[in-house]
Amino acid sequence: MDYARYYGDNYDEERLGKRFSSLSAAFTENEGFAPERFFSSPGRAEILGNHTDHNHGLVLVAAISCDILAAVAKRDDGKVKICSEGYSPFTVDLSDLSVSPKEKGTSVALTRGVARAIKDRGFDIGGFTAYLTSDVFRGAGVSSSAAYEVLISEIFNSLYLGGRLSAVDKAVISQYAENVYFGKPCGLLDQSGIAIGSLSRLDFKVPTSPVIEKYSMIEGYTLVITNTGGDHAALTPHYAAIRSEMEEIAGYFGEKVLRDVPYVKYRDALPELMKKYSGRAVLRALHFYEENERVDEACAALSENDAQKFLKAVNDSGF
Repeated sequence: MDYARYYGDNYDEERLGKRFSSLSAAFTENEGFAPERFFSSPGRAEILGNHTDHNHGLVLVAAISCDILAAVAKRDDGKVKICSEGYSPFTVDLSDLSVSPKEKGTSVALTRGVARAIKDRGFDIGGFTAYLTSDVFRGAGVSSSAAYEVLISEIFNSLYLGGRLSAVDKAVISQYAENVYFGKPCGLLDQSGIAIGSLSRLDFKVPTSPVIEKYSMIEGYTLVITNTGGDHAALTPHYAAIRSEMEEIAGYFGEKVLRDVPYVKYRDALPELMKKYSGRAVLRALHFYEENERVDEACAALSENDAQKFLKAVNDSGF
């Protein structure tokens, strides 16, 4: 197995050998034949750009080595069967891709939403069986749902579309599934960071066509993620409030998002904003402007290989 194809040079060969073999054996034992392909979709770490993507801001995001690994084979009955380690299996019939309120917040919804978004682009798709195992911490802020969406997008892309979807296409498709079917009003940070990979600065001024700049980590430094056991899976309403309050402030200026409101206009209007809106909403708008500046400061530090400057920008963000 060419593990470098999936993980570059950052992997433990013995551990991955056991992981691939175990997943393949589970597939073969239950389906009666071996998987045809393997797919990997990583989690992501939001380095900077916290809660700015939905208002068309700047982010610095990195794909991480924790991933969802899938053993996959085509099927010819127009159904997608998902068997994920630790969860009950489910099947989605591709002849019914309507939104179901009872599926909100589930992987079933994400699968159906990804399929709908791809079909809406004029592509023909078919079924597959996928056995999954994941070491992306669920509900811990490293985007397990986005990793799943991008995985399903790429399986369809590879099996039925001849690879015609770009990384940004897959991110937009995945965001649609999460917004419309899953029920979370997320921006594009998570899905883009995963689909694009690497350490990337993304400018979402035009969300469906972000400007992408890739960086290397400062020499001698490695990002290490610790699973503290925290869970923010139930925080969707709080997430939605951040977006809606930022957009309230943008609305004061006749705009839909803060990216279209120059900082100087926001600053000069502060006395009136404080009278009309909650202090929290006004401060969240201030965060948007300051966080965008920190992204550029951090990227400059990466270019200069300046660890202290980079870490200061990260710490100032409250990472």
